[in-house]
Amino acid sequence: SWGVSLVGVNLRGADLRLTDWSGLDLSGAHLSKADLTGAVLAGTRLVGANLRGTSLVGANLAGADLTGSDLREADLSSANLVDAILVDAVLTGASMAGAALLRSDLTGLDLEPVYLKDAIVSTYELRNVAVLPEGLEGIGWAGMDLRGHDFSGQDLTGEVFFGADLRGADFSGAVLESADLRHAWLDGARLVRTDLEYANLTRANLTDAVILRSAFAYADLTGAVLESAHVEHSNFYHATLNAVSFEGAVLNTVIFTGADVVREDFSGVDLRGPLFFFDTDVIDVDLSGLDLHTSDLRGADLT
Repeated sequence: SWGVSLVGVNLRGADLRLTDWSGLDLSGAHLSKADLTGAVLAGTRLVGANLRGTSLVGANLAGADLTGSDLREADLSSANLVDAILVDAVLTGASMAGAALLRSDLTGLDLEPVYLKDAIVSTYELRNVAVLPEGLEGIGWAGMDLRGHDFSGQDLTGEVFFGADLRGADFSGAVLESADLRHAWLDGARLVRTDLEYANLTRANLTDAVILRSAFAYADLTGAVLESAHVEHSNFYHATLNAVSFEGAVLNTVIFTGADVVREDFSGVDLRGPLFFFDTDVIDVDLSGLDLHTSDLRGADLT
């Protein structure tokens, strides 16, 4: 049950720093441009409250109910929103940098215009979000369900997608340099002119992926699956390709120069253009059945 009722109270622009409102009913309260920095609002009912432009920096909103609240331009940086309810809240222009959103209910939210750098959030919280944010820098996406999401043209340098479900996602023109894609599901993903230099794709599944004019220089694809993938005019320069399966893949003008190609499965490959193995370690790989007359194997170690 809620404590003292302050429904509809007008505290616009008030200095309320470090105050304790835990367990109170502030539904419909007018708190726009108030300063609630460091305030305690744990378990507080703020349904339909006007918090536009309000400072909630470092505030404790654990378990608070903010359903339908107006949080436009509000600053929730480093706020504790664990177990909070933000269903249908309006967050245009708000900042949640470094905020803890674990187990919060974000159903129906449009997070595209929200600043979420370093926010602590996971698959569970974002499962019912209406619109994911465009600016993804600093957000961890490990284990998230991002099937069919459009990441085209975005800078995702160093982002963590460990174990994420990225089936059918579009990374055309995206920068994934040094990204963590270990164990990610990339079945049917589009990687067109995608920069994956130094990315970690260990045991990633790229079955049926479309990979065109993309760069995997120095990337780690140990144990990755590229079965039935379409790989064309792409560069695996000095990449680690241990135990990668290309079974049934279409390969056309693929550069493996300087890469470690060990125990690869090229069975059933549809070779439509040259492969470049110049100065490459090709160890325990069966290339029989492949027409390599246009390929470059100069300096390759075919142990």
